[in-house]
Amino acid sequence: MLQLQSCFPVPVQVQQSPKLNQHFRLIRIAYTELLKNKSSDDYKKLEKEVKLTLNKMLSSYENFLKANILQFLNGSIIVESEVLFQKDGPAPTNSDLIRTVVTGVERKMDTFFYWRVDVKSVRSNGFSLDNLEPEKLSVSFTALRLGSIAAFGGVVSQGPLDQLNNVVAQSLGALYKVKNFSFVRLRDIKGDLEICGEAYIDTHTHADVHQVLQVLRGLVNYSVDLTTLSVDDSRLSLQVFPISFLIKNRTVNEKLLDHSSVEHQNLTRDLADVVGIPSFQPVTAV
Repeated sequence: MLQLQSCFPVPVQVQQSPKLNQHFRLIRIAYTELLKNKSSDDYKKLEKEVKLTLNKMLSSYENFLKANILQFLNGSIIVESEVLFQKDGPAPTNSDLIRTVVTGVERKMDTFFYWRVDVKSVRSNGFSLDNLEPEKLSVSFTALRLGSIAAFGGVVSQGPLDQLNNVVAQSLGALYKVKNFSFVRLRDIKGDLEICGEAYIDTHTHADVHQVLQVLRGLVNYSVDLTTLSVDDSRLSLQVFPISFLIKNRTVNEKLLDHSSVEHQNLTRDLADVVGIPSFQPVTAV
């Protein structure tokens, strides 16, 4: 059978880079008619200054590509801009883009020139400081000797999980208004429980991850290994000292090598009691 090949080129879909529009006002600077003309020296000078400032503020995003100035409008000076991100990575939400700029202003990243950014004027696709979506924080840690909970998806032995959930939410509440905190993944690691959760908090600037890690140090009182504590991939700076000793009143048992065995967990619990590490008590149904 004769096969015919089309002589017309097949259209190739080009994936566009994620792009977010942004609008804000500059203060301590007056608008002039020259800023209407993109060829004028005044326009080019201010464009360069604003782009340098935005690039510095937005460089925290790994997939940030560039910021473009679309135009300057009258009203002190209104900046209409767009922010481009690499197409092979996620773009931040409009709310997080606003937080990034506001955080940059609070850290005085806009003080290299004589003008300043009015944070109350920052807008992005309908969002402003008045209607920001909650900021998401990813929180993960390992709770010792609770691995068996993962086998039941957290349905059984809810007591320890509820307690951990409340401790995290209350600790974050000391810094921010917490909209919600929930566990999204549980995994048994040799008898210990790896917990991954998501917190949604009300913020105008990005959460201070260092402060969040500090307030979560109290999880050590609930059998959490602080060396595993992570908030948005950041960890505590801890000094860990290895301890070795000999136990004389126990015999060696191969089952002790299995972290998920009853023998191993009982010995771990007894050792924790000796060194003063608290552990969860089983919840008895009434």
